[in-house]
Amino acid sequence: ELRHGGKAKNTTRMVTAYKKVRSIIEELWENNPIKPLVMGPACTGTSEFKQLLETLGPFIDIATYHKYHGSGKDSSIVKRARKPEFYTHPISNGGQSKWVENYMSNNLVRAQLWIGEGAMLYNSGRHGVTNAFIGSLWFANLLGSLPKSNPLPHSVYCRQALIGGYYELISHERLDPNPDYWVAFLWKRLVGTRAIGPIISSNRVDSFELSKQFTFGCCKKPGQ
Repeated sequence: ELRHGGKAKNTTRMVTAYKKVRSIIEELWENNPIKPLVMGPACTGTSEFKQLLETLGPFIDIATYHKYHGSGKDSSIVKRARKPEFYTHPISNGGQSKWVENYMSNNLVRAQLWIGEGAMLYNSGRHGVTNAFIGSLWFANLLGSLPKSNPLPHSVYCRQALIGGYYELISHERLDPNPDYWVAFLWKRLVGTRAIGPIISSNRVDSFELSKQFTFGCCKKPGQ
C-alpha cells in the first residue's frame, strides 16, 4: 500500500517515481507491442484513492485498490451473513467502489480497474465464516458481480489470501482447500471473460422473493 500510518505520504515523490518507471518502460520496450504494466495506487479509502489516482493516473496501466466488506472482529457478522439482504451487490453497496468507477469513467482514465486485495472481512477474516461454506456464497456473488459493475467493469480480483488468517483459500491448520478455493478453481476453470448478467438481482421491486435471488450469466470458457 502506498501509504504509512494510514495516510498517503510524500505524493510528489511517488509521482516522480512512477513517472520514471513509465519513462524506462517506454524507452526499453519502445517498439515492442507487449510491455510491462504499471499498477497503483493499491490503497484503501475514497479520499486516499482520489488523491493518488489524480496524480498517478497518467502513468499507470492498472488502477488497483483494496476492498473488504466488514470486520472479522464484528461478532454480528455470523448472524447477518445468513440473511439474504447481506448479499446485496457487493460492489454497488460500497461508496468507495462506486466512486472509483465513476471517477475513472468521467475522467477517461485509460487504466484497467482491479481490486488488488480483497476478501469478505478484514482483520484476517473470521473463523467459521470466511473459511466456511457460508462465506463462499458471498464470494461467488462477488465474482458474478464484478464483470458487470457499472459504469466500469473490474478486470481482475486478487483474493486475500492463499494461506494465512481465516480468509485464506488453503487452511494453514490442515493444509486442505477451504470452500472458497473451490469457488475460485471452478470459476477459473469454467467461466470465460464475457459476462451477460445479471438476469435477476436485488434491484427487482416487483417481487420480494425475486429480490432475494441473484443470477449471473457468463459465457463458458472456450473448449469447455
